[in-house]
Amino acid sequence: MTLRQKITLTIGVLFMGLMLLTAGGRPLLRIAGGLAALDGLFLHWLWYRCPGCGGRLNWTARWTYCPHCGAWIDYDKQ
Repeated sequence: MTLRQKITLTIGVLFMGLMLLTAGGRPLLRIAGGLAALDGLFLHWLWYRCPGCGGRLNWTARWTYCPHCGAWIDYDKQ
């Protein structure tokens, strides 16, 4: 799975969880939404790393180069 696919998946899971959480209605759906949102955050923390040094990349920018080691980040590399 490429880094771009991982980012898309984590944002999708987070967005789905937040939609279920804020939709109201049944408490079970709100709990499931909260768990899905937490899962999306966990996957982002786990997967969004530099392929060169393994350092974490943050949400604020789309990185071209790793801020830790300076390696070029290829979002489409398998």
